[in-house]
Amino acid sequence: MKWFLALNNRPVTVMMSILSLFIMGSIAAERIPLQMLPAGLEARFISLTWFGLSDSPEQNEQDVAKVAEGYLSTLRNLKSLTMTSASGSVRALIEYRSEVDMSEAYNELQDKIDRIQVVLPDDTKKPRLWRFKGEIPIVVYALSIPQWFDKLDELEDSLELKLSAIEGVGKVNFSIGRNREVQLKLDQESISSLNLTPAKIIQKLISAQYIKSVGQLEVEGRSFYLRVKSWSGELDDLKKIMIDSRRGITLESIAEVEVSSSKDKTKVRRLDGKPAFFMSVVKESEANTIDTVRIVDEELKKI
Repeated sequence: MKWFLALNNRPVTVMMSILSLFIMGSIAAERIPLQMLPAGLEARFISLTWFGLSDSPEQNEQDVAKVAEGYLSTLRNLKSLTMTSASGSVRALIEYRSEVDMSEAYNELQDKIDRIQVVLPDDTKKPRLWRFKGEIPIVVYALSIPQWFDKLDELEDSLELKLSAIEGVGKVNFSIGRNREVQLKLDQESISSLNLTPAKIIQKLISAQYIKSVGQLEVEGRSFYLRVKSWSGELDDLKKIMIDSRRGITLESIAEVEVSSSKDKTKVRRLDGKPAFFMSVVKESEANTIDTVRIVDEELKKI
C-alpha cells in the first residue's frame, strides 16, 4: 500500500507518466508495420533431402544416411541430428543451438555437402536444402478459371510474372494438381510382332536398374509407374534405352515418348463444383501484410 500512497501524493508525476506512455504508443501504432511474423525471424533448423534413390530404405540407409550422418555430426553448434531413410529418399533434419549465426551455419553445411557428395555413389544427386526464414504464406487463393484449364502452364507463368512484380511480394506458389510427366504410348502392333508385352518392357527397365521416377505407362485402363535411375533428364536419352539388345530394339522403336501435362489427375481440386487450383503468396520480410494482400487482390481483379 505504501507505493500506492506515494503515487497518490504525486499526481503530476502519475499524469506525466500516463501521457508519456500514450505518446509512445501512438507513435508505435503509426510507424511500426503490422506483420504476421517479426522481421528477421529465423528458425534454428535446416533440412536437406536426397531424392532419386533406390526403392529400398535399408539400402538408402547404408549407402547415403550413415555416410552423411558421419559428416553432419561434426557440424559446429549442432544440437541434434535426425536421419530418416525412406523409399526413394533420405532426409536429414539439423537443429542448431540458439546462439548460432544461421548464415555461417548454412555456409558450413554447404561445404559439408560438397564433401559428402564425393563419397556417395556416383549417381547420387545433391540434396535439396530447406531453411525456414519466416516465409509463411500471407494469403491463399482458390481460383476457378475453366477457360484456362487447357493452358495451365501459360496461366501459371503469367500470374507469377505479374504478381512477383508487386512491391512486397516475395514469392508466388502454385498447387495446380496437374503434373509434368513422361508418357509412353506403346505401338500395339510393333510389340505384338516382336513378341513383347508391357510387363516385359517394364521388367526390362527394372532389371536394368533404371529406378528414378519419370511418369507412368497406361495400358488397357491400368497404370504402371516407371522409375528410371540412369536417365540423364534428356528425352533423347530416355528414347534410346535398349529394350532388347540382341535385336537392337530401343524404347523409341516401340513407343512414342513425350513430356506433357497429366490430364488424368490423381488429385482433384474444386471450387463451387468447378475445377480449381490453389495459389499462395509469400511476402518480403519487411513488407506490410495488409497492404501487400490488398494490392494483390486488386491485381487479381484486373487479371
